[in-house]
Amino acid sequence: LQMRGGSAASPANGKRVMASAPQADYASAPGGDNPPPDMNLRGGAPTWATYKAFHADHVMAQDVGLGFTDLAKSLGGRFTQDQLREAVQILQEDGYIYTTIDDNHFKGTGST
Repeated sequence: LQMRGGSAASPANGKRVMASAPQADYASAPGGDNPPPDMNLRGGAPTWATYKAFHADHVMAQDVGLGFTDLAKSLGGRFTQDQLREAVQILQEDGYIYTTIDDNHFKGTGST
């Protein structure tokens, strides 16, 4: 899992400050573009990328999970909103994610 942003800047006073908050890059997370064959995950690359985002360690560590808007941003425009909504629906139906604080925040169940 690579991080975007968060590069340190060195101003004239020599102190290091964060230029921006880091954002996770789920598109480049380990596991390639498709799920392992034994997982039998429907939906192809959009569903697999969405699965990886909701099962990322830092998302699993929070009660809130990951919001749909943040999911779309983190995947960097690789997929359309419709593809991501379909992926979320598939993952919910198959028991891989669940809603948390509202209908737009999800978290992985830990199932593979």
